[in-house]
Order: sequence, then structure tokens, then C-alpha cells
Amino acid sequence: MTIQHSVKKKVVLHAEQLHKKSLPKSSRPKIYSKLAIEGIKGSQCDVTDEKIVQESLKLVEETLGPLRVVVNCAGINLDRLLVQTVPEDINSIINVNLIGSIITSKIAARLMLKHKCGNIVNIGSIVGMKGNRGQAVYAASKAGLVGLTKSLAQEIGSRGVRVNLVVPGIIQTGMTENMDIEQVKNQVPLSRIGAPEDVAEGVFFLATSPFITGEVLIIDGGLHLNR
Repeated sequence: MTIQHSVKKKVVLHAEQLHKKSLPKSSRPKIYSKLAIEGIKGSQCDVTDEKIVQESLKLVEETLGPLRVVVNCAGINLDRLLVQTVPEDINSIINVNLIGSIITSKIAARLMLKHKCGNIVNIGSIVGMKGNRGQAVYAASKAGLVGLTKSLAQEIGSRGVRVNLVVPGIIQTGMTENMDIEQVKNQVPLSRIGAPEDVAEGVFFLATSPFITGEVLIIDGGLHLNR
């Protein structure tokens, strides 16, 4: 199960409204099939294309009513030393992970400001806080979400719209399947790696806490304590 699927399932089961923004092409049919069985709607969207994002969020409002929650969880990664990374890969990672969140937040904020209500939850990474060998570009893209979250929270908070950031640690997904899990566990105070559901709990907490904005919530079992 992906973080995207777990987040959507958690929020929808309690709030009944959330729109899936982006999924890797290879996993879309399988994920959409699961979501359909659970009665959850989904659609494809290129988060790097402002026009497509605008049309997608407009469809949400036409179908479900005023936009209340947007979770920016589209993300890609490439494990490679910076000196070996080609410009195309740099642009791809930055465009999806950072620019995509900026574009989606911009369009979502405009819609939410009209209703003076709503909240945006960005999904970062512990790598964006600590750095990691071979992930310089990925770390930069995720670190940028800290600045986006804190700045946007100040810009639109007075109009009743909140913006927060969830920072997952090592989570059991397709992106971590090649890791030495036992070695990672030894670095985590809670002695396990996270599940997508752990991240979903954090997203739901921030999405339903009316007096929290501009917050960075680390969900890593204490991994960040090992500095």
C-alpha cells in the first residue's frame, strides 16, 4: 500500500472529501481499482501542469462541493550522486516534488480563500531535514516544502485557511523495498520502520486540528533524534 492510498482512505473514511492528485503511472490501475472497491473516487492529474491542476480541482468542487482538504503527496526519487545526475533528472524531481506542490497549493488556496475555510497538508521527507548521501536533489525538493508551508501559512491564515507539513521517516513502500530493513530498525528508537498508515494518521490529525498551521510534524519513530 502506498502513502497516497493510505492517506486518502484515512481522510475519506472520516471526512468524505479528498481528491487524489497524482500517482505513479505504473500503480494507477491497481490503486484506482482498490479505491473504487472502497467507494473512493479518484482521477489522474499532472501536478506540474497548472491548467490541468486547475481543471482537476474545479471538477472536485463541481462534484463534491467546496474544497476542504488538499494533500500534496506526489513524489519521485532517484538515488544518485549529484555529480552523476543529469539535468533532465534534476528537473523531473524538482518539478514533481516541489513545483507540483507549489502549483497545487496555489490553485487550492485560491478556491479555499473564497470560502474562508480549508487546509493544505504537504508531504515532505526526513531526507529534506537531515540530508542523505545520493539524494541531494530529492533532499532539496523536500526541504523546499518547509519554506513553502511556513510562508503560505502566514499568507492565508487570516482568511481561515491552514497549511501544514508532514515529514515521514523510513516508510514501508516501493521506494524503500531495496533497503536493509534490519539495519534501519537499529537506528530508529521505536525499533521499526513506519507504515503508510502511520503517515495517514498524521495527515488526518493536521487536517482536522483547527488551531494548527505552519507546523512541521515529523513521523519517523524518533529517527531524527540520531543527529
